Amino acid sequence: MDAMNKQHLWGAALLIWGIIILILTIIPGEAMVQPSGHGTRFRWDYPEHFAAYFLLALFYYLWRRNSYHFQIKRDFRILIIAGLAASAGTEVLQLLVPNRAFNPIDMGFNALGIAAMALLWRFALR
Repeated sequence: MDAMNKQHLWGAALLIWGIIILILTIIPGEAMVQPSGHGTRFRWDYPEHFAAYFLLALFYYLWRRNSYHFQIKRDFRILIIAGLAASAGTEVLQLLVPNRAFNPIDMGFNALGIAAMALLWRFALR
């Protein structure tokens, strides 16, 4: 598969994954998920937030990496800024959705997924 086809493939994956995240964000649901028990405040959806945003960042990297206009410093900065904006934006958007709530811990795990991929990009995927 040539670079242009790869770019389109990963661009489509990025777009579809972003739409999936947006849909999951705006589906009305439970405002509070019950803690996992034993007095802990850890919820099992936190790793899902991390994974969802890690994959979003990975698809962005693969899309840009296969572009003829790939500029590592610029594209890295865009990943950080846009990823953190999406992380915060989806949580703020939930304030408008019935039975959903803004959760700063969810936002933190979203941001950690972006940051983990950014670190992988910076140190391992050069």
